[in-house]
Amino acid sequence: MQVNRAIMGLAMRYNMQLPNELVLIARAIAISEGTGMMLYRGLRMIEYAVPYVRNSWMAEQSIDNLFPRIRQTTIDGVELGVELPRRLTHLLGQLERGQLEFNINVDRIRELLPVLQHMTNRLVIAILLAGTIVALGLVMVVYQPAQWQRLGEIIFAFALVVSFSFGLWLVWGMIRGR
Repeated sequence: MQVNRAIMGLAMRYNMQLPNELVLIARAIAISEGTGMMLYRGLRMIEYAVPYVRNSWMAEQSIDNLFPRIRQTTIDGVELGVELPRRLTHLLGQLERGQLEFNINVDRIRELLPVLQHMTNRLVIAILLAGTIVALGLVMVVYQPAQWQRLGEIIFAFALVVSFSFGLWLVWGMIRGR
């Protein structure tokens, strides 16, 4: 936990955005440190980790590793310097002629359409069921002609059973389809 606090404190102090891998490592270290502290209360993992991190960082920054990176960066810069004017000229020419095109891949959207349609259908059924149940309740409370009471009860019971069945069918489909 101290290691995690130290890393997060440094990141906040210097307004750094940490890579996801580093955050995951910090979390794993915090969990390990918490487990270690449960076994031995005086454990200070950061004291053990500092020399290893320092040696690793120094090895990464050594002259042996620096020259190959400088060489590759120089080669990339020269290639970019040679290619960039030609590519910019080509791009500006396409822009002036109105031939600049953007391709947007909509295949993934087409794959999602059936899923969205299915979700929409379920939502509509659920809304209709809820509206039907509320409307049936209101009809039974507000509109009660004496001669229709028995018929109204039968219609209400039938509509309630049908609505309940559709509701169960909808819930079963959601559970089965995940």
